[in-house]
Amino acid sequence: MTGQVNVDVQATKSQDLSLMLAEVRSEYEAAVEKNHRQAEAWYMKQVEMKQAESAVVMETTTTTTSEMTELRNRYQTLQMEYQGLRMGWRT
Repeated sequence: MTGQVNVDVQATKSQDLSLMLAEVRSEYEAAVEKNHRQAEAWYMKQVEMKQAESAVVMETTTTTTSEMTELRNRYQTLQMEYQGLRMGWRT
């Protein structure tokens, strides 16, 4: 059995692949740049927040250290007064 087969091919206009790749690449690079800017902005905000927290901690530490020094001096003064009063009662 022999027969003949005819196939008609209707070729559509092919798109230029290099043009499509360039477009995809351009979109990808734009997305990468946008994400980079967003990540950098987030990072800088975090750094600013940590610096502000650090400044508060340093101020609190300085104030607390000064208060501790004053209280230690006051304690020593009161301790000397107490010792002087105890000695006065013994005589």
